[in-house]
Amino acid sequence: AAGEPEAASAAEDARRAALGKGDTEALVAAELQLIAALMRSQFGSAVANVEEGTVNVMVDNIAATISYSGVSDGKVDCGDEVLRARVNKALQRVIEAMRPCPTDYDFQHHYTNTGVGTTKLDDVVE
Repeated sequence: AAGEPEAASAAEDARRAALGKGDTEALVAAELQLIAALMRSQFGSAVANVEEGTVNVMVDNIAATISYSGVSDGKVDCGDEVLRARVNKALQRVIEAMRPCPTDYDFQHHYTNTGVGTTKLDDVVE
């Protein structure tokens, strides 16, 4: 069925609550649940193990294990290189979606002081 993956909404709510409280342990647990929900929607079978910090994905009787601690971008272990690459790409997309873009970056300074092109941000925004 189309729409939001089952359990993703609850995991997102738990993630927001953990962020609001500054609870790192609950944040990682919620992110593991969110990763599992989104992997399930793409690959079919995905189960989070919060205690181990893993999500186990099964595709055509081939297992892939995602190790995620919230600190790094995660790691995918799988004996099948094609499946490992697919799961890894999906994982990186999920992680990029969970992490907000920095809003305090000084683009004006970047454009005028790094030699990256000659365009100033004011020219781009106008």
